[in-house]
Amino acid sequence: MAACSSDDGEASSTPGIPGMLPTADELTALYNTALDYDAPLSDRVNLIQGVDEADPRLAQKFVQEGMTVEFHAVLDRGDGSVLAFGNPVVKGQAQPEGSPIPFVAEDGAWKIARSWACSQVGC
Repeated sequence: MAACSSDDGEASSTPGIPGMLPTADELTALYNTALDYDAPLSDRVNLIQGVDEADPRLAQKFVQEGMTVEFHAVLDRGDGSVLAFGNPVVKGQAQPEGSPIPFVAEDGAWKIARSWACSQVGC
């Protein structure tokens, strides 16, 4: 059975992934940094699976001015990935909950799944 965490900070570990599952608050911070144009590109490239400073195009395209997301639940998929459920906030206005966003463990860190990020920006 898959484990689920909420923003209360409780999480369980995923088989094959050292440490704890990310909390909703941790994924909110990660995702919102990836959206933030003012965050250094050197930080943003480390937040999306398979992106690095040698080819930062996806991290550059992913920026969304005036948008954030507030995750409230995380579902362990049991395969080294999680789904985060939450509500987008556009220019300060909460929006209805969208589709869950997948995150994967890569190089010892949780990152936005490349396939999902590409589907959002058309790469």
